[in-house]
Amino acid sequence: MINKGKVISVKSIKNINFFSKNRYLLILCFLYFIGVISSIILYSNDISIINFEYFFKTFYISRGNISFYKVFLKSFLVLVSVLTVIFISGTSVMGVGLVPLFVYFIGYFMGGITGYLYVNYSLKGIAFNALLILLPSFILLLVVFIASKISLEYSHLLSKVVVTRTAVNNKTSFKSFCQTFLILTFVLIFNALLDAGLSAVFLKIFNLK
Repeated sequence: MINKGKVISVKSIKNINFFSKNRYLLILCFLYFIGVISSIILYSNDISIINFEYFFKTFYISRGNISFYKVFLKSFLVLVSVLTVIFISGTSVMGVGLVPLFVYFIGYFMGGITGYLYVNYSLKGIAFNALLILLPSFILLLVVFIASKISLEYSHLLSKVVVTRTAVNNKTSFKSFCQTFLILTFVLIFNALLDAGLSAVFLKIFNLK
């Protein structure tokens, strides 16, 4: 007969192992949602460090006057710039602090856009947000969390090398690091195509100005 205490202990160990293996990802998710919530709260109280109206009108509304190819290129360049910031941050010990801060900022930005659309366009704004922003952003966020987790791990590895002078196979680690980011870049190409496609189909229907 299996001892109940042993069963509980095994479950506890499994839970500890899960949190230990995914601690970076859990921290990043927590910071992202804190960013979203804090931005919505601040925007609803007329406090904001970002001009969301300017971004919305220059990045989304202006798409109605340009071709599908230009929308795709514009979207891809923005997405790649996000990935590049995470990549560069991860290649230094400063990434331990910069990557979580950047993820918080992305959450803050997403929350602010959501708040802006709801306050200014009500239900129409919510529908626009769901179809043209959140849908393509879902893929972006998956890329951001994967990239940020890897960057944070690599940056932490570098900090260990600097602090403890521990010998590691840095060439192999960096090669794997770069390969992952290259794959994520190809994912962002699909993301930009989806973004451009959704804009071409739905932007004129909403006609937000």
